[in-house]
Amino acid sequence: MKKFFVLLLTFALMFVLSFAFYGCYLEDESSPDAPDNKDSEASQEQQEEKEEEFVLPVPDPEQSLFKDISYGSSSKHTFDILLPQPLKEAETPMPFFLLIHGGSWTGGDKSEFYFLSDLLNTYQYAAVTINYRLLGEGINYLDMLDDIRSAVSYIKKIAPAYQLKTDRMGVVGSSAGGHLALLYSLKCAAASPIPVSLLVSLVGPTDFSDPAFYTEGYLTTEEKLTLISSLLGTTVHQEMITSGSFPEALYDASPITHVKAGFPATLLAYGGKDKLVPYSNGQRLYDALSAHHADKVRLIIFPNSGHELDKDADKMAEATLALLFFANTYLPK
Repeated sequence: MKKFFVLLLTFALMFVLSFAFYGCYLEDESSPDAPDNKDSEASQEQQEEKEEEFVLPVPDPEQSLFKDISYGSSSKHTFDILLPQPLKEAETPMPFFLLIHGGSWTGGDKSEFYFLSDLLNTYQYAAVTINYRLLGEGINYLDMLDDIRSAVSYIKKIAPAYQLKTDRMGVVGSSAGGHLALLYSLKCAAASPIPVSLLVSLVGPTDFSDPAFYTEGYLTTEEKLTLISSLLGTTVHQEMITSGSFPEALYDASPITHVKAGFPATLLAYGGKDKLVPYSNGQRLYDALSAHHADKVRLIIFPNSGHELDKDADKMAEATLALLFFANTYLPK
């Protein structure tokens, strides 16, 4: 009987752990480099043969912008690569940043980060800005994480053709993209095909249990609850805010839950007058990270700015310098 209970406990633990890592370790079946999980009879030899058949793309050496590279079957599974100079002039592999656009998890496009790509290119960093599946397509935050992992996996596979270094990468996200950048880099660090050494969140949600997050502003409290419920795939309602008791998925989807020693160097930027993502979200994550390693995290509050961070030129200059300093330190050329 004792052996039976030990076996039962072991099985239960394995089940819980496998669910916890879904969205990080799960291979995306739509990714070009992912095995066909539906074919239960595919042998390891067949999968290895499939890998051997992959042929690197041959990009135009005269170009520095490579658009709509597909990493899966969805029309949203695309990314653009922006190099500092034409490919033919890249003599050695260069470090790159992965850029994740915002849009309330319901909209947005990879082209929105071209402005930051230009800045990074100026300092000889490549940029890869991605699209991913959005709410309304029958998915939740775990599927978005898996899209990011699939994109990174394919980037690693084709990196030699574009002179990209894959020993490490920087990850930047804005708003909803900031949330995904944080969650991927903290929750899925061990599963990332390319290690994350530098993480940047521009007004990204960090803690969905923060009561201030549900304060009415651009969206009503009910609209925020509906949006987060859709993101999680489970209902969050007003009584939960009052009681402070939320479903497990809400904590799992909050980057702050996954803070632990060994996190990548992190730069956080939040608006003091943001009515969509309160600066308290940034402060909470900063405090949690600082408790482990204060030298690896920096929080910059834009006191006069809302969600667009557009009212504090001095703070924008400070944030830009901080980004370049962190990049030079944690993402060396």
